[in-house]
Amino acid sequence: MGPKKTFSFFARKEKIRGTACFLLGVGLILAKYPLIGFCIELYGILNLFGDFFGIIIGFLGSVPVVSMRLRAIWA
Repeated sequence: MGPKKTFSFFARKEKIRGTACFLLGVGLILAKYPLIGFCIELYGILNLFGDFFGIIIGFLGSVPVVSMRLRAIWA
């Protein structure tokens, strides 16, 4: 991808809240507040990459062994 495209992904207007939460969470973890930092970081990750979860689920549904496990869990 390269650094320019990576920066443009994380700096987009609709992704700035997720980026800020992720970086704040990393900072809190480094400042010895791991539980709070992890929760904020998780919120940031969900904001940043939430659009991809549908794509990931669709891909996992096409993998034979994984799709059987997913059907067993969701059934």
